[in-house]
Amino acid sequence: MGSEDRSAFERLKSRYDETDLECPKCGFFDEDGEWTVKTDGALVEYRHLCPSCGKVQTHELERK
Repeated sequence: MGSEDRSAFERLKSRYDETDLECPKCGFFDEDGEWTVKTDGALVEYRHLCPSCGKVQTHELERK
């Protein structure tokens, strides 16, 4: 599946999966990790749980 076949949300998740897997709290790099995404239609929330220290990192996009 090429990037043109994926939604903007899927492309952003892929970007986080590739570039944002280092925990800001403990510095652990989650090489096998990935971000989860959920939405209620007004808010899109990306989450990553550090397997080392348990910190939850989030990115939120809100529809205005």
